[in-house]
Amino acid sequence: STLQTGSAIKPISVYGPAMEAGAVSPATVLFDGPLYDSYPQNYARRYTGNVSVLTGVSDSMNTIASRVVEKIGTDYSFEFSKNKFGLSDLISSETINGSEKTDIALAPMAMGALTYGVTVRDLTTAYATYTNHGVWRESRTYSIVYDSDGNVVLDNTSPVSSTAMKSSTAYLLTDAMRGVVEDPEGTAYGQINLGYMPVAGKTGTTSSYKDIWFAGFTPYYTCCVWGGYDNNAALPSQDIYHT
Repeated sequence: STLQTGSAIKPISVYGPAMEAGAVSPATVLFDGPLYDSYPQNYARRYTGNVSVLTGVSDSMNTIASRVVEKIGTDYSFEFSKNKFGLSDLISSETINGSEKTDIALAPMAMGALTYGVTVRDLTTAYATYTNHGVWRESRTYSIVYDSDGNVVLDNTSPVSSTAMKSSTAYLLTDAMRGVVEDPEGTAYGQINLGYMPVAGKTGTTSSYKDIWFAGFTPYYTCCVWGGYDNNAALPSQDIYHT
């Protein structure tokens, strides 16, 4: 199923592309405030003034993500997400029920308000690019299959791969995403604990709490977890989610 990502898309559509282009670094300072009237709003419904991109990542600030997308442009953000990170369900233009829809816009790229969404598998594959030093690799259900006589029936040991970003970009954003888990202001602080194992990742929620995500990785494994209902109903206990 394609699912709405909320802020879980930000490392893929915002910060990864922007850092690869040299438009921002984790130390870049941007203004946490509305771009247009009172739009966009952060989860906490407040603004704090000048903050670093690093803070914008760990605290999942919609304002900072939006300013970064404005810097790099929605076209670049879209093309990077779709072609470099493999989010194939993003659409450039489509008429749905008489209305023209596109993911080449600020809300889809900066905050994950997508037309269709993405699959858990595709988002996990995208996040695995960070642990693979910037190389995107097609995900596989199997690597190799033998029959009872030892003959190879299916061989998937050489998946399609391509360089999505420099290894230095992957390192910088991995370090920034550790703040989501380790920083007291991070949206997953106190919720992800694997002992001494380092963890980096990103949370995500959608309008009315219909979807919740944690997309993250250790040096060994990448995993994206989605929570929600098949009928797209809102989740209970809304006060426990923070992103």
